[in-house]
Amino acid sequence: MSLLVPGASAAQTTITWLYPGGEQPVSRQTWQAQLERFSKVHPEIRVEVIDVPWDLAHDRIVNMVLADDAPDLIQMGSRWIPEFAEMGALLPLDEYFGTTKGQIYYPALLKTVTYKGKLYALPRAYSTQALIYRTDLVGAPPKTWDELVATALEIQKEHPGMYGFGIGGANHVSTLSQYFTILFSYGGRVFDEAGNVVLDSPEAVAALKEYVDLYRTHKVVPNPLEYNREQLPDLFRSGRIAMFISGPWGGRATGLPPENDQVPYASAKVPAGPAGTATEVVSDSTGIWAGTDNLDAAVTFLDFITTEEEQVQRDLIGGLVPQGPDMAARPEFKGNPYFATFVDMAQYGSSQPQPALWEPFQDVIVDMVQSVLLGLRTPEEAVKNAVTELRRQNLVPAEL
Repeated sequence: MSLLVPGASAAQTTITWLYPGGEQPVSRQTWQAQLERFSKVHPEIRVEVIDVPWDLAHDRIVNMVLADDAPDLIQMGSRWIPEFAEMGALLPLDEYFGTTKGQIYYPALLKTVTYKGKLYALPRAYSTQALIYRTDLVGAPPKTWDELVATALEIQKEHPGMYGFGIGGANHVSTLSQYFTILFSYGGRVFDEAGNVVLDSPEAVAALKEYVDLYRTHKVVPNPLEYNREQLPDLFRSGRIAMFISGPWGGRATGLPPENDQVPYASAKVPAGPAGTATEVVSDSTGIWAGTDNLDAAVTFLDFITTEEEQVQRDLIGGLVPQGPDMAARPEFKGNPYFATFVDMAQYGSSQPQPALWEPFQDVIVDMVQSVLLGLRTPEEAVKNAVTELRRQNLVPAEL
């Protein structure tokens, strides 16, 4: 689906911007407002948005690049940058932004858009995770995974028909985020610093057992196979679950402010595992197609949407973590107790693994989790099988 900035004229330069998830109400609200502000400053440039669901975005981008018909700007999961850079799909941006934009971002965030020493995109969305819980049902948020189970069981005892917690396990990228946050809290990793697969560790097995036991042993979550993480806010709002782990957009997705009377909620640190508190940090970013015929206009637009003021507006509307220390210090975030937790969680963050090819990597990890949820493998067997597949398919980090 494509949409145009109102009031465009034939004399304008037209650029296209592929925007995964742009059809979702909050995303649409965000980009429409940005385009209206941009058109007032740069009436000479018309922006056409191509929105596509996230689960179709990767293949859509690849097919457009192979057909030499890609959009001028590509918004993407930063996890795809190594693959797209190797395809020659993305323009290195150091010449245009390297000495200016890089200073506003957290170093770890800037690393997610850098490949083989070159800047290939600018961050657009950044999220840590935190526990979102019902303040009318949970007196003190659980600080460990054991406490979470105990709290969830107590909630279920007092409120029949409600699950104490919710977690996603569907065939979706968020299943990896849910598992990795537990994995990191157990001290496990997928790859070591040298890029070797180290998922076959006791910590990884224990983290997978913790994940699955929530459903199969403790029975404090509805069937994870039926949900991805993005559906948990709906279960929360409807009273099916009392706690879930999400990015800051999780509260926004409920459609209710924290102080509402029906489902009052707050945020707290993710429960700690044996290695302490942890969270996976992820980002989305926007790059420029290497084959664009509208480079000046594309650079002008990318520069505009990544200014601090524009980024703050996007983060506030979309429910995202500010992308650098100066933004995080602004009262819009620092003075908001709900947002403050997610900002604080950044210090406990570990970056998403960065294999050279994300999609088959995702398939391997989802299969690992789901096989244990279904009772087809033990955690030990599932981890061993996943490691074998990662090595067989050479799904290891590219040179960063």
